Amino acid sequence: MKKNKLLWTLTMIPFVLTLIVLPALPEQLPMHYNLAGEIDRWGSRWEQLIFPLIIIGMSIFWQFMLSFYDKKLQKEGDSKAGQEAAANRKVLSFAAIGTTLLFTVMHIAF
Repeated sequence: MKKNKLLWTLTMIPFVLTLIVLPALPEQLPMHYNLAGEIDRWGSRWEQLIFPLIIIGMSIFWQFMLSFYDKKLQKEGDSKAGQEAAANRKVLSFAAIGTTLLFTVMHIAF
């Protein structure tokens, strides 16, 4: 359960930081630059919420997968299938936290 709390804490950091910074941003922001370094697309400041929403969507997917293996572990118990479910859940937990941390750092860097 602690890992789920860590997952959701890491998930909410970019969303909360974006909501804090959003009022200070100008209405129009450069969104894309061409190879010459010139701005070729402008966007609304509200587009800054897209990446945090993608992170939340990914975390919902990870939570669904983790709960699937939790249920399978409870159903199977100490059998071989239960041990496999526990191992799969552990790997998925590391993958979930790792990808969420990666995307959180990327969002802060952007």
